[in-house]
Amino acid sequence: MKYLWVPLTLVALVFYSVGEYYSKTYVDTGRKSLAAIATLAYLVCTILWFPTLKNNNHLAIMSVIWSVAYALVGITIGLSVFQEKLTLIQWVGTALGVVAILLLSIEWH
Repeated sequence: MKYLWVPLTLVALVFYSVGEYYSKTYVDTGRKSLAAIATLAYLVCTILWFPTLKNNNHLAIMSVIWSVAYALVGITIGLSVFQEKLTLIQWVGTALGVVAILLLSIEWH
């Protein structure tokens, strides 16, 4: 299963999204139970890194894909859920990150 890393990464991103949401909500409210939920979600996300990396076996590529995907998740949650704003340069950086994911995900023969 050559591309098993794709669904594994998507599942990891779901857990990362949960972690991001609850960590921000914890910061806003101070409720310790929310910090525990965020920590658990981040733990599951991190555990999923191992089979993802094993399946893809390209540390440089997977690190960039995960880092940019994490950034996109954080930006999406920040903008849509918490009504945060981005500057023009931040929008440009986000677009360049998406281009990086596309370029690193394509197999060039």
